[in-house]
Amino acid sequence: MLISRKEKEKLVIQLAHEGKTTREIAKQVHISLRDIGTIIHKETGEDEFVSKEKQKADELKKEGKDKNG
Repeated sequence: MLISRKEKEKLVIQLAHEGKTTREIAKQVHISLRDIGTIIHKETGEDEFVSKEKQKADELKKEGKDKNG
């Protein structure tokens, strides 16, 4: 069953809010990474949702700074 562009956009936003990466969303919804970025930007005004990997990296950097002074 094919879903409309609007339905795909809603699904992209839902998956992004669930913390899925852009690549995971692309595989599931079958649209390009660029289109996902466009949809997210249109919805939030941001380039992308912050991925779980980036959040974790930022936390590790912060912890490293705290430990090292």
